[in-house]
Amino acid sequence: MRTSSAQQLDFVGLDVETRPAERNFSSALRDAGMPRVDAAIAPSTALSVPDFGARGQMYAVTSRLAGRINAAGVSEKEHTDLLRERQGLLDKKLDGTIARKEANRLEYVRWSLDRIEDAKYGATLDVLEDVVKAYERFAEEARAFEGQLLQHTRRRK
Repeated sequence: MRTSSAQQLDFVGLDVETRPAERNFSSALRDAGMPRVDAAIAPSTALSVPDFGARGQMYAVTSRLAGRINAAGVSEKEHTDLLRERQGLLDKKLDGTIARKEANRLEYVRWSLDRIEDAKYGATLDVLEDVVKAYERFAEEARAFEGQLLQHTRRRK
């Protein structure tokens, strides 16, 4: 069985070359009494796949926003219950008495609390991250400018 991915999509009749596995499939169809597709009817075609580069980032942003909206709907009671459950599971883990099922539950509770925290503070942290990236770009440009100034002052001497 072949693994699947977006880069491994196979469309029968659209390949430039015929692979042995497809020849076996065609012969199996012929043996089962299925009609043969003539090459003149279904010519080989090279497909051009569109570039989804910018749309992929948009999907990530909208997914993050949807997750934050969903997590923001958690009540304070649910949040408090998750914190209490995490503490109990952590106590068991530190005692060495935690079962595998409880360890899995601890991971899920931690993940849920992370989502809730991201809903509360994520937008602010995203803005802070953008400011830090802008500052780092500015610092890099300033270093490059300083290097250019040093080169020009050395040439004049």
